[in-house]
Amino acid sequence: LPQALTVHPWVSRDPGRALLVLALLVATALYLPTLALGLVNYDDWWLYQNNHVVRDLSWQSVTVMFTDLDAHSPARYALTPEYLPVRDLSVMLDFAVWGEQYGGFHVTNLVLYLLAITLVFAMLDAFGCDRTIVGIAVLLWAVHPVHVESVAWLSERKGLLGIVFASLAGLGYARFRAGRSARWLIVAALAAVAAVWSKAP
Repeated sequence: LPQALTVHPWVSRDPGRALLVLALLVATALYLPTLALGLVNYDDWWLYQNNHVVRDLSWQSVTVMFTDLDAHSPARYALTPEYLPVRDLSVMLDFAVWGEQYGGFHVTNLVLYLLAITLVFAMLDAFGCDRTIVGIAVLLWAVHPVHVESVAWLSERKGLLGIVFASLAGLGYARFRAGRSARWLIVAALAAVAAVWSKAP
Protein backbone atom coordinates (compact mmCIF):
# COMPACT_ATOMS: atom_id res chain seq x y z
CA LEU A 1 0.00 0.00 0.00
CA PRO A 2 1.18 3.53 -0.60
CA GLN A 3 2.36 5.20 2.55
CA ALA A 4 -0.62 7.60 2.45
CA LEU A 5 -3.00 4.65 2.81
CA THR A 6 -1.20 2.86 5.62
CA VAL A 7 -2.73 3.00 9.09
CA HIS A 8 -0.89 5.36 11.34
CA PRO A 9 0.72 3.47 14.27
CA TRP A 10 -1.31 5.32 16.92
CA VAL A 11 -4.53 4.16 15.24
CA SER A 12 -3.58 0.51 15.58
CA ARG A 13 -2.28 1.09 19.13
CA ASP A 14 -5.54 2.72 20.30
CA PRO A 15 -8.41 2.31 17.82
CA GLY A 16 -10.86 3.59 20.43
CA ARG A 17 -9.15 6.96 20.55
CA ALA A 18 -8.95 7.03 16.76
CA LEU A 19 -12.71 6.43 16.58
CA LEU A 20 -13.26 9.22 19.10
CA VAL A 21 -11.24 11.61 16.93
CA LEU A 22 -13.25 10.48 13.90
CA ALA A 23 -16.50 11.07 15.82
CA LEU A 24 -15.39 14.61 16.71
CA LEU A 25 -14.38 15.39 13.12
CA VAL A 26 -17.58 14.00 11.62
CA ALA A 27 -19.77 15.77 14.19
CA THR A 28 -17.97 19.04 13.46
CA ALA A 29 -18.49 18.60 9.71
CA LEU A 30 -22.17 17.73 10.21
CA TYR A 31 -22.97 20.71 12.41
CA LEU A 32 -20.66 23.37 10.96
CA PRO A 33 -23.53 24.73 8.81
CA THR A 34 -25.47 25.61 11.99
CA LEU A 35 -22.95 28.36 12.71
CA ALA A 36 -24.56 30.41 9.92
CA LEU A 37 -27.96 30.26 11.61
CA GLY A 38 -29.52 32.89 13.79
CA LEU A 39 -32.56 32.12 15.88
CA VAL A 40 -34.51 29.28 14.31
CA ASN A 41 -38.30 28.96 14.19
CA TYR A 42 -38.43 26.70 17.24
CA ASP A 43 -36.25 28.86 19.50
CA ASP A 44 -37.94 30.26 22.59
CA TRP A 45 -38.15 33.96 21.78
CA TRP A 46 -38.77 34.87 25.42
CA LEU A 47 -35.34 33.51 26.41
CA TYR A 48 -33.32 35.16 23.64
CA GLN A 49 -35.18 38.36 22.80
CA ASN A 50 -35.82 41.15 25.28
CA ASN A 51 -35.02 38.98 28.30
CA HIS A 52 -33.70 41.52 30.79
CA VAL A 53 -32.27 38.87 33.15
CA VAL A 54 -30.00 36.91 30.79
CA ARG A 55 -28.89 40.06 28.95
CA ASP A 56 -27.59 41.66 32.14
CA LEU A 57 -24.22 40.19 33.16
CA SER A 58 -24.39 41.08 36.85
CA TRP A 59 -24.31 39.46 40.24
CA GLN A 60 -27.93 40.52 40.73
CA SER A 61 -29.05 38.56 37.64
CA VAL A 62 -27.04 35.49 38.70
CA THR A 63 -28.63 35.69 42.16
CA VAL A 64 -32.09 35.85 40.56
CA MET A 65 -31.34 32.77 38.45
CA PHE A 66 -30.32 30.67 41.43
CA THR A 67 -32.48 32.02 44.27
CA ASP A 68 -35.68 33.61 42.93
CA LEU A 69 -38.33 30.88 43.20
CA ASP A 70 -41.35 33.20 43.28
CA ALA A 71 -43.39 32.31 40.18
CA HIS A 72 -45.04 35.75 40.32
CA SER A 73 -41.87 37.84 40.32
CA PRO A 74 -41.05 39.62 37.03
CA ALA A 75 -37.55 38.13 36.92
CA ARG A 76 -38.74 34.54 37.42
CA TYR A 77 -41.49 35.15 34.86
CA ALA A 78 -38.82 36.23 32.35
CA LEU A 79 -36.97 32.93 32.94
CA THR A 80 -40.22 30.90 33.12
CA PRO A 81 -41.22 28.85 36.18
CA GLU A 82 -38.86 26.12 34.98
CA TYR A 83 -35.87 26.25 37.35
CA LEU A 84 -32.79 25.80 35.12
CA PRO A 85 -30.15 28.21 36.46
CA VAL A 86 -27.20 26.54 34.68
CA ARG A 87 -28.96 26.89 31.33
CA ASP A 88 -29.84 30.51 32.10
CA LEU A 89 -26.27 31.25 33.16
CA SER A 90 -24.93 29.79 29.90
CA VAL A 91 -27.26 32.03 27.88
CA MET A 92 -26.13 35.03 29.93
CA LEU A 93 -22.48 34.22 29.21
CA ASP A 94 -23.29 33.88 25.50
CA PHE A 95 -24.82 37.36 25.48
CA ALA A 96 -21.75 38.69 27.31
CA VAL A 97 -19.38 37.14 24.74
CA TRP A 98 -21.38 37.32 21.49
CA GLY A 99 -23.90 40.10 22.00
CA GLU A 100 -26.70 39.51 19.51
CA GLN A 101 -24.51 37.59 17.06
CA TYR A 102 -26.51 34.38 17.37
CA GLY A 103 -24.03 32.48 15.21
CA GLY A 104 -21.75 32.64 18.25
CA PHE A 105 -24.43 30.95 20.34
CA HIS A 106 -24.36 28.12 17.80
CA VAL A 107 -20.56 27.94 18.22
CA THR A 108 -21.17 27.40 21.95
CA ASN A 109 -23.67 24.63 21.17
CA LEU A 110 -21.21 22.87 18.86
CA VAL A 111 -18.39 23.12 21.41
CA LEU A 112 -20.68 21.69 24.10
CA TYR A 113 -21.65 18.83 21.78
CA LEU A 114 -18.00 17.98 21.07
CA LEU A 115 -17.29 18.13 24.81
CA ALA A 116 -20.26 15.81 25.45
CA ILE A 117 -18.93 13.28 22.91
CA THR A 118 -15.52 13.33 24.59
CA LEU A 119 -16.94 13.00 28.10
CA VAL A 120 -19.26 10.13 27.15
CA PHE A 121 -16.22 8.30 25.73
CA ALA A 122 -14.19 9.02 28.88
CA MET A 123 -17.04 7.93 31.15
CA LEU A 124 -17.61 4.59 29.40
CA ASP A 125 -13.87 3.98 29.29
CA ALA A 126 -13.60 4.74 33.01
CA PHE A 127 -16.34 2.19 33.72
CA GLY A 128 -14.09 -0.42 32.10
CA CYS A 129 -15.78 -0.92 28.74
CA ASP A 130 -13.61 -2.02 25.82
CA ARG A 131 -12.18 1.15 24.26
CA THR A 132 -12.75 0.01 20.68
CA ILE A 133 -16.39 -0.80 21.37
CA VAL A 134 -16.75 2.50 23.21
CA GLY A 135 -15.25 4.28 20.17
CA ILE A 136 -17.74 2.60 17.83
CA ALA A 137 -20.65 3.41 20.17
CA VAL A 138 -19.59 7.04 20.53
CA LEU A 139 -19.15 7.42 16.77
CA LEU A 140 -22.68 6.09 16.18
CA TRP A 141 -24.02 8.25 19.01
CA ALA A 142 -22.29 11.38 17.65
CA VAL A 143 -23.72 11.09 14.13
CA HIS A 144 -27.22 9.93 15.11
CA PRO A 145 -29.85 12.38 13.79
CA VAL A 146 -31.67 12.44 17.13
CA HIS A 147 -29.11 15.07 18.23
CA VAL A 148 -29.89 17.55 15.46
CA GLU A 149 -32.45 19.39 17.57
CA SER A 150 -30.09 19.63 20.55
CA VAL A 151 -27.24 21.11 18.53
CA ALA A 152 -29.09 23.28 15.99
CA TRP A 153 -31.81 24.62 18.26
CA LEU A 154 -30.50 27.19 20.75
CA SER A 155 -33.37 26.57 23.14
CA GLU A 156 -32.25 22.96 23.48
CA ARG A 157 -28.93 24.12 24.97
CA LYS A 158 -30.27 22.59 28.17
CA GLY A 159 -30.01 19.10 26.64
CA LEU A 160 -26.36 19.62 25.73
CA LEU A 161 -25.54 20.96 29.18
CA GLY A 162 -27.45 18.06 30.73
CA ILE A 163 -25.41 15.39 28.92
CA VAL A 164 -22.12 17.23 29.55
CA PHE A 165 -22.71 17.31 33.29
CA ALA A 166 -24.35 13.86 33.49
CA SER A 167 -21.39 12.23 31.75
CA LEU A 168 -18.99 14.22 33.94
CA ALA A 169 -20.86 12.88 36.99
CA GLY A 170 -20.50 9.34 35.67
CA LEU A 171 -16.81 9.87 34.93
CA GLY A 172 -16.16 11.28 38.41
CA TYR A 173 -17.98 8.40 40.09
CA ALA A 174 -16.18 5.77 37.99
CA ARG A 175 -12.79 7.26 38.83
CA PHE A 176 -13.66 7.43 42.52
CA ARG A 177 -14.75 3.76 42.47
CA ALA A 178 -11.48 2.88 40.75
CA GLY A 179 -9.57 4.16 43.79
CA ARG A 180 -8.86 7.72 42.76
CA SER A 181 -9.05 10.66 45.13
CA ALA A 182 -12.29 11.51 46.94
CA ARG A 183 -12.22 14.76 44.96
CA TRP A 184 -13.66 12.75 42.05
CA LEU A 185 -16.72 11.95 44.20
CA ILE A 186 -17.15 15.68 44.88
CA VAL A 187 -16.86 16.36 41.13
CA ALA A 188 -19.51 13.69 40.50
CA ALA A 189 -21.91 15.17 43.06
CA LEU A 190 -21.52 18.75 41.83
CA ALA A 191 -21.86 17.66 38.20
CA ALA A 192 -25.03 15.72 39.02
CA VAL A 193 -26.58 18.85 40.54
CA ALA A 194 -25.48 20.92 37.55
CA ALA A 195 -27.06 18.35 35.21
CA VAL A 196 -30.43 18.66 36.98
CA TRP A 197 -30.10 22.46 36.96
CA SER A 198 -29.43 22.33 33.20
CA LYS A 199 -32.38 20.20 32.08
CA ALA A 200 -35.23 18.84 34.12
CA PRO A 201 -34.88 15.05 34.46
